[in-house]
Amino acid sequence: MQGKILTVGAALAMSTTPAFAEGFNLNFGGEPGDWSGPFVGASLQYVESEGESEYSGRDLGQDWNHLSGGVEAGFNIQRGPMVFGVDGQVAYAGQRSRSTSFYVADMGYDGTDSVESELEWFGTARARLGYAASPNLMVYGAGGIAFGQVNTTAINDVGYDSDFIVYEAEGREERTELGWTVGVGGQWAVNDRWSVTAEASHINLDDSQTHMTTTYSDFGWGTPGDDVGEVTSKNDVNIFRVGVAYRL
Repeated sequence: MQGKILTVGAALAMSTTPAFAEGFNLNFGGEPGDWSGPFVGASLQYVESEGESEYSGRDLGQDWNHLSGGVEAGFNIQRGPMVFGVDGQVAYAGQRSRSTSFYVADMGYDGTDSVESELEWFGTARARLGYAASPNLMVYGAGGIAFGQVNTTAINDVGYDSDFIVYEAEGREERTELGWTVGVGGQWAVNDRWSVTAEASHINLDDSQTHMTTTYSDFGWGTPGDDVGEVTSKNDVNIFRVGVAYRL
């Protein structure tokens, strides 16, 4: 899947930009190319979740993957083959996942934990260290801070079935979480201005805490409004992206 994304993304970039048709130079040797100055770009991203949720000792996975798009800007300073830079990126994710866990509650009732998590958008601000290996190729590593909008809804039901519920608790949190990111990539100069990029990175956002309160109870299972604990959700994602950049 990742290989197909890289191939399709590069092909789309080259076919939709007239500048790619001019000055294409497959040169793997010689002096390092010029990567200095400001740049802007756009990318297609494959986002894969590594997160999970936990409530009252019970684990709930968050297995999802999704395509998203983003924009970026940055600036490079070059000293010989070494390229020092900074970049910032914002991407729309809009990905939602729902996980459910079943257990046996007190008095033999059936219990259900459900967590719905949404990574609405995310961004990064990074420092980059690159090496211009040829007139066309630069490889780099990057790291910095990450941030993203995480929305979480948690529900705990107890009963025999959906028609006979004796207890329900619910909570929802919408927060912008902070964290860190690291990544490695390569950038290929098609000409003096345009380049294509392929990169793999990891984002680790702070854990989300979703407090739940009792919304319904019967047969002495509690009082509506009671605080019944919190769901902890880990927000880790892997990102594989391809993009185009234009040096200003």
